Amino acid sequence: YAGITWAADNGCKIINCSWGGPGGGSYGQNIIDYAVINKNCLIIAGAGNDGLDQQFWPGSYNNVYRCASTTNTDARSGFSDYGNDVDFCAPGSNIYSTSSGTGYGPSSGTSMASPVAAGAAGLVQSRFKYTDIGSGFQIGERLKQTCDPLSAALFTQGKLGKGRIDVGNAVSTSVTAKSIIMNPITVTDGNDKVFMPGETLNITGTFTNYLDPSSSSASAVLTIVSGPGTITNGNFPIVALTTLATTNNNSSPFTVLVSSSAAINTVVQ
Repeated sequence: YAGITWAADNGCKIINCSWGGPGGGSYGQNIIDYAVINKNCLIIAGAGNDGLDQQFWPGSYNNVYRCASTTNTDARSGFSDYGNDVDFCAPGSNIYSTSSGTGYGPSSGTSMASPVAAGAAGLVQSRFKYTDIGSGFQIGERLKQTCDPLSAALFTQGKLGKGRIDVGNAVSTSVTAKSIIMNPITVTDGNDKVFMPGETLNITGTFTNYLDPSSSSASAVLTIVSGPGTITNGNFPIVALTTLATTNNNSSPFTVLVSSSAAINTVVQ
């Protein structure tokens, strides 16, 4: 984390994190936010190598692009972690690179996939030269929204992000890419912020358009993947936003009713 701060302070636009572990906290999130929000950096991190649906930090922090690994046949590498917070995949199986000691050799891991994605992000920035506030997100979203879809079942479940990165698409000026991100997100219950069975949760946030202008019909739709909740208001009309324009749903929040029979510590995704 000290290295992230140093890199951000010394002009690095794209930061790769081929490292990580279980258990995130406010210290790491604060470092990430400093680099991304204050210094407009893009941070890409490996998804983890346990082959599980689990979180892995720093990849699972907010404002980090979490990269899973794929094989040369566009299948998920068996070792690669996956999950709802994965943004995209990149080749990470048998990547020829420098090896420990002297010489070169093949290595596998999301620690190989993540720098492949970071290198591609460098090509995106070289092509488009984003300089505005939020430019780190513009690079990341350009890479993410031009991915090739995968046929893997986990991809259709939303656990491998947008697919495998496609550098040709990402750097092509003829390929349109649209991305509106809701960030930050605030969830409240109208009283003590202890979410209990039977309560209605309000979800609000700022929507920022980082890439091509959106259409007048653009909208945000909230869905429940799993867990004991019912959406009572799940649609917000974003309408037309120019690049880097923002809007929010503070006056019309998403609302979710937590089931009255929900068990303690149940997760609603």
